Amino acid sequence: MRFEDTTYAKDATTIGDTYLRQLKEIRADNNLSDAGKRTQIENLYNTTKARLEQHRRSTEGDREARITSLQRKLFGTVGTTAQDAISHRDATDRASTVPTEDEAVSMMNNAIISNDKILQGALLKRAYDAKDLNGKPWMNVINTYEAAHPNDATSLQELLDLITQPPSNFAMTMFSALVKPAELGGWG
Repeated sequence: MRFEDTTYAKDATTIGDTYLRQLKEIRADNNLSDAGKRTQIENLYNTTKARLEQHRRSTEGDREARITSLQRKLFGTVGTTAQDAISHRDATDRASTVPTEDEAVSMMNNAIISNDKILQGALLKRAYDAKDLNGKPWMNVINTYEAAHPNDATSLQELLDLITQPPSNFAMTMFSALVKPAELGGWG
């Protein structure tokens, strides 16, 4: 997906377009003195700048919350019993020491056969955390898990996209840039 097609970009564009429309209306208002126009423009600029910054923080927070939600769904969480906690810790320890993708695939196959969901989740986490030479997660492990759990395909892909294609800070900055009006000493 192109960045300009994201919800963030569309919302930031709407905020920016509203700002420009309101700025034009203030400048065209013949009932206001120059000082009155400057005051309204300053208020509009500061309010819009704060809205864009809040929108950016909110979007970043939403993204992080979505990643956490998907990780909990796919990797599992520690249950309520002491046995659950021990099983989760042991599976996480085992998965974290797997040195290669091939070994992780083999271990994932064994965990699927034995229906060891805790180990499957730990290996899946290891696959997402590990990076190959191209900086991508261990896709063979993820694909092995997906083959056994086709209902999780959408969540697996969404998490992969969120982790491997974070929004560009440059693009976010460009879409949330606000030119300071000439009345306030800016360029616009």
